[in-house]
Amino acid sequence: MTFKSTSTDLFNALDAVGGAVPSKPTVPILECVLLERKGDELILTSTDMDLSIQHCVRVDFEGKAVEATDRVAVPFRPFVDTCKALSDLPVAFNVDEHFNVTLSTDQGKYDWMAYDGRDYPDLPKAASAKTFVFAREHLRRAVAKTSFAVGKDPVRPAMTGTLFDLSEQEGCIVASDGHRLVKFTSEHFKSDNDVSFIVPVKALTVTNRVPGDETCTMLIDERHVSFQLGTTQVFSRLIDAKFPKYKAVIPVDNDQIVNVHRTSLVRAVHRVGLFSSSTSHQVTLKISKARMEVRAEDIERSSEAFENIECEFTGNSLLIGFNSLYLEEVLKNLESEYITMAFGNPNRAGVITPAESKPGEEVLMLIMPVMLNAYS
Repeated sequence: MTFKSTSTDLFNALDAVGGAVPSKPTVPILECVLLERKGDELILTSTDMDLSIQHCVRVDFEGKAVEATDRVAVPFRPFVDTCKALSDLPVAFNVDEHFNVTLSTDQGKYDWMAYDGRDYPDLPKAASAKTFVFAREHLRRAVAKTSFAVGKDPVRPAMTGTLFDLSEQEGCIVASDGHRLVKFTSEHFKSDNDVSFIVPVKALTVTNRVPGDETCTMLIDERHVSFQLGTTQVFSRLIDAKFPKYKAVIPVDNDQIVNVHRTSLVRAVHRVGLFSSSTSHQVTLKISKARMEVRAEDIERSSEAFENIECEFTGNSLLIGFNSLYLEEVLKNLESEYITMAFGNPNRAGVITPAESKPGEEVLMLIMPVMLNAYS
């Protein structure tokens, strides 16, 4: 295989597939990117056996196609690092019958060894796939609003991914780590038939990083999901586990309602949280009719802090505790100027929603309280 391109175009193509190259591959060939010649296009593929990415780019091929060398697995790291280190220069790529790779410019030449591409794993092929087409911006928002709450505990594999729970009435994208839960509801993810599946968060994060504002085509079968994004396609195994019944844990009768300026609360929680215990990170919210006191204490360091902010409160006086890190992250992932916080008793989860939402979508965030320390 011989072709000409530029170092910048090659780097961009390699960067597009880099998210699926494993840092610690189980077999050496997985640390490679597969290059295939198909007509006038160069197809680049990477995989870690769970996540795969394919990207196509036009290059200037020389000579006729040669089956033995038109599918070659090139070690990813030296290839991408070399292209990145070069200025935007014309480059020539060549691989011979012994899989010796040469990348040359007018200024120099770089050689290394590759592998026979016929030994590279094949990508999964979706069978009887369901197809959904939607604008990229809707997927980006769904991922951005939920990914922070995805769990990291491998003992609970279902919660290490994002649930897509789609129906004719609504499309819900849900994530939870057991401490927080986010439900992003959008009319743009409706389905003619009820369908529910869990996508690994890495696949969604990689998909979100693919540049471009074109539409996204999502295909789902029983085991895999793929996202077609212009010249890039992301494939992933689905998580084969049962997601918790999220609707059952969302309180519907929290009757103590707080309306508060979101940015003021975020800043207060952050500053006061600096004085909380390094173990529990607990802050307490003491809420009365027109005031919320945010307080924290660390007995071991003999430190304490509190701030008062204005709010509107419907209900009796309330004292409730939260992990400041979790609460701050939840608040930062809302957008509206004001938010509504609905509480029941100090042992029940709080529900936080934006006062205003974008047309066609709703965001609900749930956060579990922590047991109050004695000083509270």
